[in-house]
Amino acid sequence: MGRVAALRLLRGPLRALAVAAYGATVFQAAQSLQVPAFAAALIAAWSIGGLAYAYAVSSAGALVLAVAAGVAWYGFTLSERVDDGTAIVLGLALPVPLLFAIAAAHARTSLAALGPPWRGLGALLGLAGLFLAAIPGVAGDAGLPALPLLMLAAGVVACAVVAARGDGDDRLEAAVAIGVGVGALVLTAVAPAETADLFSEEGPRPAQVLFTLLGIVIFVAGAVAIAVLGIRRRSPRIADFAAAMLFAFVVLQSFGFLAPLASGSLLVIALGVVLVAGGVLVDRGRRRLREEVAP
Repeated sequence: MGRVAALRLLRGPLRALAVAAYGATVFQAAQSLQVPAFAAALIAAWSIGGLAYAYAVSSAGALVLAVAAGVAWYGFTLSERVDDGTAIVLGLALPVPLLFAIAAAHARTSLAALGPPWRGLGALLGLAGLFLAAIPGVAGDAGLPALPLLMLAAGVVACAVVAARGDGDDRLEAAVAIGVGVGALVLTAVAPAETADLFSEEGPRPAQVLFTLLGIVIFVAGAVAIAVLGIRRRSPRIADFAAAMLFAFVVLQSFGFLAPLASGSLLVIALGVVLVAGGVLVDRGRRRLREEVAP
């Protein structure tokens, strides 16, 4: 019995290792055929093969590695095709509804254990997109990437199907996912075309201040909603990640607010106070959220 239990314990890591070995084989074969090692197609092949294997053996560990490879492929592909902040922000946030819909589709099935990696990926991309969108000067340039827009359309349809067929948690997941995508679209649409340097004498313009306030509201709402969803779906790591992103966002916005008002050692002290107070408040909020929202 002890040997059987040990084999079951090692089954997940071994299957993840098999996906890693498959990826190494893909790159080794490409090198033998003189294919550039940095080609995005190789990472796509690694991800597709890993996904097929993960679903064939129903392994969450293998799926995590395959999804990570897919994220790397998506990042490389996006960086090759876009050259402005708006495209990057929307490229991160618009696929979120599709990813959450995929995660919700796994619930109450024999593959329920394979839903969390997709949900975690959606939370990662969504919070990263909103984080960048809320920073003045990042978005606002011309250009909308076609691939993320197609993903958004597919995600909205998939979320509608999930909400219609699912329960309250499924509808919550669909609403959060669509809200993240819409929030990113709103921030990129109203982003000021020009932003003043925070360290300049004239300081930020009124449009920049209003945009910053709107960005704070949208990001905080998105982070809290994703944290609640993580707790409802029994994925505490998503809630912890949302809390960490919220803390980083508070620190960044505090620096932007304090920089024109203080300098030198006074600025360092003020930021230190923000770090300590922000960390304590965010952690307390995370703990209380777990207690009140946990199913």
